[in-house]
Amino acid sequence: MSSGDGERSVPPGEPPPTDNFYSPENATFYEQQPYQPLDSSKREIRLLKVLRDVQSGSLRFTLMPPIPLEQADTYTAISYCAGDPKNTRSLEVNGIQFNAFANLALAIDEICHYRLQVHGDSEPLLWTDQICINQSNPMERSHQVGFMYAIYSHAREVVICLSTQHVDGLAIEWVQHMEWKVTKHSDGPSLTWRKIFEERTAYCMSNINDDRFMRGWVDVVKMIEQPWWRRAWVVQEFAAARDVYFIYGRQSIHWKTLSTSLSQYFQVQELIVSARDFPQNRQLGFLEKRTQQAEDAVSFILTLKRFGLRDFTDLLIHHSCSCEASDQRDRIYAFLGFPNAYGIEPDYRPENSVQAVFTETARRMILGNETIGGLSYAVTARGDLSPTLPSWVPDWTCKRQSSNVSPFGPTISFTGLSRVIPEAEFSDQGKTLEASGIYVGTLTRQVSQNLDPTGYFSTEHKDEFSTTSVATINDQVWILYTAPVPFVLRSSGDGFRLICRAVRSLMGCPFEVDVFHRLIDQVTEDAGWKRIKIY
Repeated sequence: MSSGDGERSVPPGEPPPTDNFYSPENATFYEQQPYQPLDSSKREIRLLKVLRDVQSGSLRFTLMPPIPLEQADTYTAISYCAGDPKNTRSLEVNGIQFNAFANLALAIDEICHYRLQVHGDSEPLLWTDQICINQSNPMERSHQVGFMYAIYSHAREVVICLSTQHVDGLAIEWVQHMEWKVTKHSDGPSLTWRKIFEERTAYCMSNINDDRFMRGWVDVVKMIEQPWWRRAWVVQEFAAARDVYFIYGRQSIHWKTLSTSLSQYFQVQELIVSARDFPQNRQLGFLEKRTQQAEDAVSFILTLKRFGLRDFTDLLIHHSCSCEASDQRDRIYAFLGFPNAYGIEPDYRPENSVQAVFTETARRMILGNETIGGLSYAVTARGDLSPTLPSWVPDWTCKRQSSNVSPFGPTISFTGLSRVIPEAEFSDQGKTLEASGIYVGTLTRQVSQNLDPTGYFSTEHKDEFSTTSVATINDQVWILYTAPVPFVLRSSGDGFRLICRAVRSLMGCPFEVDVFHRLIDQVTEDAGWKRIKIY
């Protein structure tokens, strides 16, 4: 898919008016009805055939008849970053002019060049979202997105175009040269990772004053800063692929080679920059911050592929908020191909708001995991959309999770209960969480302990708690059944809103007599349980 950095983002809470991502205007193309209907029961897809003019080398395209995915295995799937929908280039598809994202048109050019030069394939079969999916049909879009992982996994190869404009490809040449330079005199398989690192470091240090070498070094930084690395959809596209090649500036490289080389690159960069007191190293200092900013996204993607799949929940908690998506619903939908996705299906109808998608996802996660432990994530993922969401629902649009209280403290166990405690349920069309809980106390006084005083409180029982700064006097501390930590709740009508976690302050109170130990004893005795609503 093509949602990504550089695109016009949908305002929080507002679905796109027509497309699942902001796509260039193509009303004239759709009026010609170039798309044959797809049979969803057969998981049919469309492929794009490249037609190359022998004399001029110019490209035209034709949409092939629908084919069941299981019978389609000779196509190349394109992964790219769409960019600005107003920045377009016209392609001829089925004899009709089609306004493609300029970045997609560039990716097609680069990939056709790659297929011709590397494989001798002058007229390859391609799959790309903007053209092969009828973007004017919301039902088709939703269905195709529902098995996007399979579309990429069935492809002969996935080719990732990092370029968003014409570049000279010096970065990949530099990486490949480093690989060749270090290994050409090696003793084969016995060359250890440490030895490779030492040789690359020595080679970099000895060439640090060479202009072309340094231009290549800088170009690698530009390559890892490309917006593709931060797109939500690339995780699925990359992880699903049987084989993957990266293209940058018409130069191609296998993902394993790039992964190994970039891992070493990051380490060498850190080592050389740390030695900036040496005159020849000072010129690299300006690259340090740029490299650090890009490294997290690049390393996450490459590590995911190298070490295997993570599950849906893990990706939502640890990666979704840091991604870029033009349609905020894709912060959920982009990961549906991964295990344990709770039966969620994409729905791109305009009436299916971002809030509805986030709420339904959180509800299914709670029911599917049979625990409300995920509330710990909800109280940290607070963003601009949070005021319009139930308090127990994370805002996956937030870029930076709020700081939380210290993780230290007892983990609550609910083993040994002599009777069944009602588990979480939902009412009000899934917007209200009903849970069983034990009241701990009310925050009655703010306490200063020569630290930041805004997050320390005592209750009517003289127990002291560390919270976040959003907690206030009269908020209540509760233990909720199946949640491993206590939470601060705030009265709202006949129920509560979830505020933050609560940790027993250990100052002046030995850990052995922590208040939660007494409350866990209460839990064991099945005493004090109440049914509460969390809005």
